[in-house]
Amino acid sequence: MENTWINNIKALFSSNDSDVTYSEDVIKNKIVDNDICIIGTDITHKVRIRFKENDKIKKVSKIKRIVTDINNLPMSKSYRKKYSTEIATIYQLALNDEIEDAEILAEDLKKNIEGNIIIQRKIDFIAPAILILLLVVWVSNNTKYILNSEYYPCFIYGPIGGILSLIINQNNLEINYNVNKVSIYIESIKMVISTLLMSLIGFIAIKSGLVLGNIDFSTNSYVLYFIIIICGYSQTFVPNILNNFNDGKDT
Repeated sequence: MENTWINNIKALFSSNDSDVTYSEDVIKNKIVDNDICIIGTDITHKVRIRFKENDKIKKVSKIKRIVTDINNLPMSKSYRKKYSTEIATIYQLALNDEIEDAEILAEDLKKNIEGNIIIQRKIDFIAPAILILLLVVWVSNNTKYILNSEYYPCFIYGPIGGILSLIINQNNLEINYNVNKVSIYIESIKMVISTLLMSLIGFIAIKSGLVLGNIDFSTNSYVLYFIIIICGYSQTFVPNILNNFNDGKDT
C-alpha cells in the first residue's frame, strides 16, 4: 500500500515543471546534500530536489505547488541565484515537519520576488523612455540653431514634461510581471512617440490660435515653453482644452 502511495506521489511530481527529480545529473549546483536528499539548482538555476529516501517525498507534497509557482516566476538568472538558498530552505523546513513555517516562508518569498520583478519591469519601461527623451532633448538643443526650425521647443520642452510624468507617476504604473521585456520596450517607445506627438499637436494648436489665442506668446516665450512641458507631461491636456473650446462654442 505504501509503495502504491509513493508511486502516486511520483506521478504527481512527474510533470515537466516539477521541482522533484530522480536524476542527480539534473542538479548542477548542490545547496544541500545529506542522507535524505539533495537540493540544488539545475542548468536554468531553478531549485530542484532529489530524494535518497522515497518515503520522504510525502513530506514536501504540501508545499510542492507553491515552490513550483516560485520556480516558474519569470526571474532573471541573477534573481534565481539570489533566491535559490531561500527556496531550498522551504524544502528543509518541510522535511523537518515544519510545514506551517515552510508555507509562511514560501508565501512571503513569493510575494517578495513578485514585487521585485514588478520593480524591474517598471525599470525596463521607464529607463529606455527617459534615455530616448534625453537623447531627443540633447540632439534638438544642439541642432536648433543649425536647423532654425520653430518647432524645436516641442522636442526640448515636450520630453522634459514626459520625463517629469514618468518620475512622478512611476508608482501608478500597472505592469504585469508576466509581460515579456520586448513588449515592455515597445510600450516604452510608444510612450516616447506619444509625448512628442502631443507636444507637437499642442504647439500647432497654440500657434494656430485655436487654443489660448488670447495669450501673446511672442512677448513671453517662457509661457509657451511651460505649456509645451504640460503637453508632454499630460497627454490629455490638449484634448481637454479642445473639448472646453467646443463646449464654449456650443453655449
